[in-house]
Amino acid sequence: MSATALPASKTHKRKGTGLWVLVQLLFMVGYGAGLTLFVFGVIPYLQIVTGGAKKDLIVRTVATVDAPPPSDNLLDQPPPPPDTQEEPPPDMAPPPDLGSTSLDIGMVGGTGAAMPMNFGGAAMQNAVANFSLGDSGSKPRPVYQVQPKIPATLRNANGRVEVEFTVDVQGRVQNPRITSSFSPLMNEPVIAAIKQWRFEPGQRGGKRVPTKTKMPFKFGK
Repeated sequence: MSATALPASKTHKRKGTGLWVLVQLLFMVGYGAGLTLFVFGVIPYLQIVTGGAKKDLIVRTVATVDAPPPSDNLLDQPPPPPDTQEEPPPDMAPPPDLGSTSLDIGMVGGTGAAMPMNFGGAAMQNAVANFSLGDSGSKPRPVYQVQPKIPATLRNANGRVEVEFTVDVQGRVQNPRITSSFSPLMNEPVIAAIKQWRFEPGQRGGKRVPTKTKMPFKFGK
């Protein structure tokens, strides 16, 4: 019994089926290799580029400070005063006219009453000379006197020292100065003494007024 040969069409069909299976197998192997390459190669690279990797968390501690409550002193301070324009000072009245008088110590010509005072061998006299401030005026009158301290070198000297000053409304001596002197050694003692004198102030129109006064001191016999 002879073998029966397969038809040519069937042989061709078997060859086509095997080739198709081989193509599918190769496709599957290539697909798997590509997928593996993508998973293990491309994805980690994308994570590095896009920062997908997990970042370290940095924690910083910031200290907080409570602000102190407002001071009571600041709350209690009054508001600043409003700006005010300074008013010009009122017109000042002119100073009163100082009267002028002369008090003579050691009288010449017998005007006024003399009061002798002795200082360790040197004789000294004082008196109040004529004074004129008008009919309603009155001259200063000494109520307390201090004797000048005469230097030892001038104990027996004879001379005259004239001092000028102002008797204020309180009877005190202001701004004394020597206008003439027989010895410079007597200037300071006379100034020191006259500063301590007290007067009953001069008057004009029933009111006390400052009075400019000259007083000569005469030393010796």
